[in-house]
Amino acid sequence: MYSRSDRGGMFYLFNKQTEELTSLGTTDRNEAQKLLDVENRAREASSLNLQLGAVYLRNADPNMAKRVWQHAMDDLSSHGKEAAIIYC
Repeated sequence: MYSRSDRGGMFYLFNKQTEELTSLGTTDRNEAQKLLDVENRAREASSLNLQLGAVYLRNADPNMAKRVWQHAMDDLSSHGKEAAIIYC
């Protein structure tokens, strides 16, 4: 489980198992609480995470389910050799 701590206005996530402190990247108390709730929920229901992720992705990009690897390969090959080297 995780808890939230406040240091100098910035909120942090404290992992009670590893005792690791991670910045939540916000100074807003409500946003920090939402992030904490999501972290705890994700830990409790890890099997649900894939389904939730799929829902978010489907809503972010409705055509994603229709794409195949060939689309990615075509896109990469359209940028030329120099762009392909950057990706590697």
